[in-house]
Amino acid sequence: MSGKRIKFTFKDLDGKFRKVYLAGDFTDWGENAIVMNRKGNGEWVVTKSLTFGEHEYKFVADGKWIPDPRANKKKSALGEENSVIKVD
Repeated sequence: MSGKRIKFTFKDLDGKFRKVYLAGDFTDWGENAIVMNRKGNGEWVVTKSLTFGEHEYKFVADGKWIPDPRANKKKSALGEENSVIKVD
């Protein structure tokens, strides 16, 4: 697989979420969502190898689908807003 390791970070400064996952086109949108690791500073992190190109994703925090506020956005075919990352 050609690509690059990408670190994803979800901010939960209030500490209100119990489980956070990373889901996207690279996880079949939930079927293989990746469990994120809670850090002591209010962040959840995970590193994932992605192929080159553009990928859409969201965080899933306690069942709530949340776009990455720090990423570019793109409308899906269903009209939902997804986060986008380009891997060069």
